[in-house]
Amino acid sequence: MESIYILQKTYENLYALSAPIAEFLEKNLPCISPNWKRDCIDTVLEERISFDNRIGFQELDVYYLLVVLLDDRNWDALKELFPTDNFYSKENRDLLFKTKDIRNTVSHPRIGGYDEDDFHDWENTLKNAAKLFGKELGQLVADLHAKEKERLFKFIAERTFDITMNSPHFKDLPQSKQNSIARTKQRLQDQTTAAGIMALFEDSYFLEKGQPIKK
Repeated sequence: MESIYILQKTYENLYALSAPIAEFLEKNLPCISPNWKRDCIDTVLEERISFDNRIGFQELDVYYLLVVLLDDRNWDALKELFPTDNFYSKENRDLLFKTKDIRNTVSHPRIGGYDEDDFHDWENTLKNAAKLFGKELGQLVADLHAKEKERLFKFIAERTFDITMNSPHFKDLPQSKQNSIARTKQRLQDQTTAAGIMALFEDSYFLEKGQPIKK
């Protein structure tokens, strides 16, 4: 397993994990203070990043989400508000700190590279971190791919297939052409990831150029 794949896959896992952390913060930080954006975010992040209230947590990197969550004042305040919640145990906090360390490692990789043991250790840590928020890491990644596929397919469909197939001139095309367009649209819908959609278009490009399809 190449280091570049390990880093890419781990960052994808981290990116997927950011969604439930963001949701957790949006739900729980307002319990701390009526001025929670100032007290719980601005005072923690200080000048390191500008928190845009119009955008919200969803645009923050997982590192900053964890910095906010693991801040002593925020963590202790939430623990006091929810004393019976096992989420705020030392073991769970240590797990989240390890998650933050993984993010730092992936963002600043060493020259020597990484191996499968590193990858599996990181993956297990992130799987356990996802469970803290009631999620399965694999499902989070699948949802991420589905969302990106939907966005990309919508972009493509709006500019090509829907325009073409809804055109009053579509029925005037040869039947073979109509069938080809319909099949291509179905092939796009059958793709499970945005990368698969792009690969399909790349295949079509090489075929048109008379070149072999990349494997």
